[in-house]
Amino acid sequence: MSSHIYYKDESLWMSNQRLSTLPPFAFKVGDAIAKTPGDTEFLRQLREWTETEWFNGYDLDLAGRFPTDTCRRSWATVFFEVARRIFLRTLGDQETASWQPSAICDAHLIGRMLSREEPDPAAPHG
Repeated sequence: MSSHIYYKDESLWMSNQRLSTLPPFAFKVGDAIAKTPGDTEFLRQLREWTETEWFNGYDLDLAGRFPTDTCRRSWATVFFEVARRIFLRTLGDQETASWQPSAICDAHLIGRMLSREEPDPAAPHG
């Protein structure tokens, strides 16, 4: 079974095994880099959600789960850092490297989706 992660018109399918490893990685990194009370609150909310609502095969709507720009930017930073730490071999199981390229890609893609700039509807188009 797999899970579907999406943000507007971008999507990513990943195995449930991979999805089960990303939140603990994100919590570990988020705890280490949280700078504001808002960052800490975002961590608390996601922890609560993963404990009460998340299940294998879940369709994760990033826009719905991370509804504000501030929240999305905070989590984008966390997921980019997860990818970086996996690459540097400071996060995750280092006994084998076979899982690392896809985990780096998945974390980076989630970070990219969360950091996507939305066009300003009031801006002139030209």
